[in-house]
Amino acid sequence: MTNRVYGNLTERQRTGFFLGLGPIASLMALVLLSAVIFLGSIAGSWILAAVVGLTGATVLFFTRSSPNGDSLSTKMKDRIMFTFLRRRRRTLFRPAMQRSFQPPGMAASLELVDLPVPSDKAYAAIANPAQSTLTVMFSIAAKGDEALSQGTINSYVDAWGIFLRDMGQVSDCLAAQAVTETFPDPGVRGRVHLNESMHDNAPELARELIDVAAEELPAGRLAMRHRLGIVFNQRGRDWDTCAGEVAKQIRNLIPDLEASGLSPRLMGHEEIIEFFRRSYSPTDALNIDLARAEENTSFDLEFSEVGPTAAEEQARGFIHDEFISTSFAAYQFPTDGFIEQVLRPILEPNYDLPIKRVCTTYRPYERGEARARIDADHRDAMRAARRTSRGQEDPADQVRLAAVEQSRMEIQAGHGYTRAGIIVTVTNPIGSDQEATEILMDGMGRSASLHMRPTNFHHSANFAASLGAGILLERGGDGVLSNAL
Repeated sequence: MTNRVYGNLTERQRTGFFLGLGPIASLMALVLLSAVIFLGSIAGSWILAAVVGLTGATVLFFTRSSPNGDSLSTKMKDRIMFTFLRRRRRTLFRPAMQRSFQPPGMAASLELVDLPVPSDKAYAAIANPAQSTLTVMFSIAAKGDEALSQGTINSYVDAWGIFLRDMGQVSDCLAAQAVTETFPDPGVRGRVHLNESMHDNAPELARELIDVAAEELPAGRLAMRHRLGIVFNQRGRDWDTCAGEVAKQIRNLIPDLEASGLSPRLMGHEEIIEFFRRSYSPTDALNIDLARAEENTSFDLEFSEVGPTAAEEQARGFIHDEFISTSFAAYQFPTDGFIEQVLRPILEPNYDLPIKRVCTTYRPYERGEARARIDADHRDAMRAARRTSRGQEDPADQVRLAAVEQSRMEIQAGHGYTRAGIIVTVTNPIGSDQEATEILMDGMGRSASLHMRPTNFHHSANFAASLGAGILLERGGDGVLSNAL
């Protein structure tokens, strides 16, 4: 059985408009052209016509943007705002005394609330008062595909696609954030497990072999961790009421996730605190592993203490403790089909980038908005498909039209429509070669049929969003976010 091909992860485009502009900008350009002709020929003022034309063309040039990019005016505004905030030292984060290490920036308002799920273990959800959302976190057990048949893989991917397709029909569900992160594994847990399982009367040779294995096997190894966050709208309810209603919703989601081969397991307070602290302060990973290795042992850490001991927002990165993190966003997706393994080059461990986090956010449209957007994309794809160059049609435009028509048919059949975004955050020690990191990420992105670009400014916001903890970015990477931590 061959790999299945999927083809609807395409970026929105604008084609067929005046001078390659969008619909609104095209209308403004036509109005400007009409005004220039009127002033020049009827009013007889060619100087005024030239001034109006140049002014209008300059405004269009600086405000022009693609559906997946920012205009020059937005980039200039970001740079000016960052410079202003840096001079006022608002891009620096210094925690208060007595171990108050609250996460900076958009994560500063996050808090944990109890999730009332019938179980012997206490589970938690992440409340985000700033964006009025509640996020339920699942730990996903790794499941390799080496021993799975292609039919089983296709079945899993189909089930995941159905889950995403119907996610917009789940009450108050705003997004799903799938996170895969890689990190150096010191092997502490394995070493403790071997020592505890060793028999008291074991031969000396067996003890030596086990000690060697415990010391050498984890050396240089990179481990992977997976989690999934489901984000719900608070909708003006108090957090306890919202958590109770969300707990009822996730009971219906777990079977769908299990059908996708994900093996979801709800996270408790300690697990959420752990991955936050590991992310903001990687140097504490060893201490956390030591505490986790012992059974019935918990580490003394509150959620208000998971942030860095010091942080600074910079133009090209986010410095936290002794590390600097740079985020990369996917700005161009493939226009043709691809198999289910297409994202493997950016998901799998890379020894040149040992600490790496990939967050894919799926956000469903409401049914009315989805229909309007897909109709607009269909009109645009139709215009592009009708264009010819020397009598030849562009095959890529025909593939895009077929993909949009497929999405349109699914919406008309009552299914949902979901948009996706990918943020990759790479964490390196301070002083590492940032240009080498950008080159590596560009190559990994192209291998995954993606085009990645480093995000300028807003690195603390992108860092927080890539945690998959319910922080949603609006304008593909920064939007109305502030540079201030």
